[in-house]
Amino acid sequence: TPQIKGIINNPDILHSHFYKSAKKFAGQSVLVVGAGNSAAEIAIDLTSTAMVFLVSRKDLKYFADTQKLYHIRGISESYLKELIKMELIRYRAHQEIQKIDGNTVYFKDWKLDVHKIIFATGYHGNIGILKNFKLRVNKSNYPEVSMSGESIQYPNLFFAGPLSYQNTSSIVLHGFMKSIPGTIDRISEKLKSEGKNYLKS
Repeated sequence: TPQIKGIINNPDILHSHFYKSAKKFAGQSVLVVGAGNSAAEIAIDLTSTAMVFLVSRKDLKYFADTQKLYHIRGISESYLKELIKMELIRYRAHQEIQKIDGNTVYFKDWKLDVHKIIFATGYHGNIGILKNFKLRVNKSNYPEVSMSGESIQYPNLFFAGPLSYQNTSSIVLHGFMKSIPGTIDRISEKLKSEGKNYLKS
């Protein structure tokens, strides 16, 4: 969640991580903040029960145009475009939130009153379960790893999935799936070099 005045302890603000369904927002006006898949999926889902506003700091980008997995893709792409065109999702690009006061969101030259605000503004790694390792992390709080997912700090410690962070695509399923075979191959090589052929195929 970005550092914006008025967010802390505001009961009407949540991160997309905690979004479950549109039912909770029935009959309300909701501002979704973000430009990625989570923002698109939540905004689309909310149109069934709520009045939806969507803002982003940059233009929305679509996988069909960029081939980048972290851009809006799949059925979300066509649905979002249609719902914006029909104004069921009221969208504005190039918007920077200045502050939030209760349910009023202040932008540079306008303001918006809504019931709820959902920040679909990405994720940072959470390695709290490994706190005793005192792992070195990158700026997004993911462990420092090689291309095979091996810890640079602790050789023989491997990470797979989103924690094997290489780039923005690494945190989505279609992105990190590509790196897992390389991780398995590297672990297999290490075991074989120690005379321990645990992996048969």
